[in-house]
Parts: sequence; structure tokens; C-alpha cells
Amino acid sequence: MKFQLPAKFVLSAILIVSAMLALIQFLYCRSLWVDEAMLALNIIQKSAYSLLFPLDYNQVAPILFLEIEKLFSWLIPNSELGLRIFPLLSFIAAIFLFKSLVAKLFSNGLTQIFALVLFAFNPKLLYFSGEVKQYIVDVALINLCYFLVVMPKQYSPPHYLILTLTGVFGIFLSNTAPMILFAVICFLCIQNWQMKSRNLVVLAMVFSTWILTFAGYYFLFLAHHPSQEVMTGYWNDLQGFIPINPFSSEFFPFYLQKVITLKTNFGIPKLVALTIPLFLLILGIVKLVRTKKYSLLVLLLMPLFCHLGLSALKLYPFDTRLVLYLFTPGILLMAFGFDLFQVNFLFFQKSSWILAFSIALPLLGLSFIFLNKKQFKREEIKEALQYISAQQKQVQSIYVYYAALPAFTYYKQTHLQAMEILPSRVIEGKMHHDDHRKYGLEIGSEIKGKTWLLFTHQTPEIEQEILDQLNLSGIQIEQQFKTVGASVYILTHSSIQIH
Repeated sequence: MKFQLPAKFVLSAILIVSAMLALIQFLYCRSLWVDEAMLALNIIQKSAYSLLFPLDYNQVAPILFLEIEKLFSWLIPNSELGLRIFPLLSFIAAIFLFKSLVAKLFSNGLTQIFALVLFAFNPKLLYFSGEVKQYIVDVALINLCYFLVVMPKQYSPPHYLILTLTGVFGIFLSNTAPMILFAVICFLCIQNWQMKSRNLVVLAMVFSTWILTFAGYYFLFLAHHPSQEVMTGYWNDLQGFIPINPFSSEFFPFYLQKVITLKTNFGIPKLVALTIPLFLLILGIVKLVRTKKYSLLVLLLMPLFCHLGLSALKLYPFDTRLVLYLFTPGILLMAFGFDLFQVNFLFFQKSSWILAFSIALPLLGLSFIFLNKKQFKREEIKEALQYISAQQKQVQSIYVYYAALPAFTYYKQTHLQAMEILPSRVIEGKMHHDDHRKYGLEIGSEIKGKTWLLFTHQTPEIEQEILDQLNLSGIQIEQQFKTVGASVYILTHSSIQIH
């Protein structure tokens, strides 16, 4: 009981600091990167009605998410802040819901702190709280669904109604809703069976409502989607679909790579990522089995199994940002493992360093966030454009590398005054896939006098390869500026006198 008050204080402090970090990132207002920019262009260019139809740039996002984003883009027009309000609010809601979950599931204050620290100071979750994408909304949805089924001791008709409506809206809000809701209905069925309850008719009505809603959503917005073939090919190239043949050469390397990728999202080294979290996950499963909490075990594991199954069928990829919502069940399972380990060993019960370690973890998280500048920067095209406008040189042309075009177009439409002092002639680069030599030839053919060259979303090696190709074509770099994820150059033909 002596630890109860400090635990509550630490938990509240974690919530406040985590929300402040997300708010700082929001106010920092980093540049949109290419994926964000393509979705943002759809949101600002299309009407609310037009967003119900397939998007441009092969973008795909849940309908309700798009409509909410459109609403906020109206409230704060011509600003990334408007587009990022909803992800920020989703993250803040997610951490408060998670705190309620750990308080309900764990009586041990250290375990509560351990779980909340892993969630609230997770670098990936914090990053996506400021991303114009739906992935942090997936996290908020699973936290809300878990909250609705775990928190009450008894389920009343109004509670079932709230749960039903949450699932209905969730289907329109998140692509991960089917996996989450299937886990929820499995949990409720097991709970009813264990408690010998007679709510099966109510559960059938809830489940039927969700199935009919998803069927309608699927046939209205997903079936025969024009971007399906492109996205399937894209995720095939990124190994987003899991191999199902255990005898194939890519089977075990694929799973090993995915485990490493997911665990290193916690900001820990690969070797540690393969040992300690996996150890805690196994202990968590053991504890739930020993305590016969089978319904809770199913609730936490079923979204993973559903996602793996959909990935094997090439219906939904298994990749870092798409499985962000699985951090919630994963951290909860690790917390059960931590709780079993800590409670069953007297040394850990009485050692004061466990408390110090648990409280120091937020500080480590803070250090990671603030020391890693890329946490707040990704493709800083705004800095590159500001550099160009500040030069006041008589350079009338700018060649925009194809991957920089979405962000360039977004800022051209939303930052009109600033863009007026940029070169008047814009040369839109074309995509040549892996033939980097063609970029050099294309850029060289377009240069008339001095020309700005703008790069984003490109590796330094490929960028240098293109610059070397330009050099071989007699084109020189007169001036350059580089920032995180973006760079600009003034190019001239070698025959032109350079001052």
C-alpha cells in the first residue's frame, strides 16, 4: 500500500509528459513527406462527397477518417496543423484509454508503470501521432474496444449498444476494425460461456450488425478498387505478405525479420529485441493460462492471428505501420509477463532498483525523442523551399524530382505567398523506376541556363549517382543546400560562366 500513491503520481506524470511530447511534435509542424502529401492533396483538393470515391495517387484510407480530416482541414485551412489534429487527438485518447486498461488489469503499481511507459513513450506511436495517416487511429480504436469489454463487471443493454455503435463507426474509421472486432466477439463469447450467461442472442445481434456493416462497407468502397493491383504489387515488393509454406527458403527469415522490426520499434537493440520482449511475451501467455484467463488471452492474441491470416491471403499486408495497433495487445502481454516475473521472485519484490528502473524509463524515452532529431524531421521540403526563396537569385527554373512533386504541389497550393518568390518555370520530373541514368539525361535536357534541382524521398547513394551522371553530361553544381530528407542544387552547363 505504501507504493500506491507514488504509482498513481508516476502514471499521471507519464500521461502528461507523453501528451506534451506529442503536442510539441504537432506544434513543430514538420514538412509533409511524400505519402502524407499525396493523401493531403486528396483531402484539400476534393470535396467531402468526392472523398467517398477512389483517391488519386493510388492512396487508400478509411472513409470516415477522410471525412474527419476534411472537417479539420476546413477548420484550419492551408496548414498541416489542421490535417494533424485528428491523429494528435487519437494518440492522446489512446494513452488515456491504455492507462485505464492497465489500472484495471494489474493491481501491481510497478507493472502499471512498466506497461504505460512502453506505450506512452514508444517512439513509433509518438511519431505517428503527428502523421497525416490513419495508423494511430487504429491504435485508439483497439484501446477503446478493449476498454469497453474489459472495464465493466457486468454488461447491460446500454453497454452492448455503445459497443455495437463503436464497432459500426470503427469499420468506417479503421482498416484494422475487422481483426479487432472479431477478437472482441470471441472474448465476449468465451466470457458468456464461462459465466454461463444467456446473452448469446444479444451477442448474435451485435456480431450480425458488425458483419452487415462491414459487408456494406466492403461492397461500397473496397470491392474492385482501382488501386488494388498497384497496392498488392507494392506490398509484394516490400515483403508485406507472409509466406505460408514452412519449407520455403523465405519462411523463417521473413518471420525473424518481422520480429526484429516490431521489437526494435521500442527503441531497443536487435539482440535485446529478440530476447527480453519475447521472454516477457511467453511469460505473459503462461500467466494467463495459469490463471485461466482464456478469454483475455484470446482477446490479446486473436488480432495478431487474424492479421497474419489476411496477410497470407494477400488481403492486408503485415508491416510496421499497418500493425501499429498490435502494440496494445503486445505490451499488455509483456506486462503480464513482467508481473509474473516480478511477483514470483522475492528479490524483485523488495529491490528498490526495480522502482528506480521503472521511473527512469520515461527519462530514457524522453532522451531518445529529443536527441534523435529525425523524430521531428523526415523530409524537410519546407526548409529547402525557404532556402531557395531566400537566395534571391535570378534562377527562373526549378526541376522537381518526381518523388518531391506531391509535397511541392501541396505547398504550392497552401503556401501561395511564400511560393510566389520561387522560380516561375517548374519542370515536373518523371519516374523512371530503377533506371537512374534516365534521370540525369532528363534533367540535363531540361536545363536552360541556371536551374534549381529539388530532391526529396531519395537515398543519398541514388542522389549522388544522378549528380554524377549530370557531371558527365557537362553540368556543374554551383550551389547546394541539404537538410533532413531534402536537398537543392543550382545547376549550370559548364559552358556558362559561373560568378
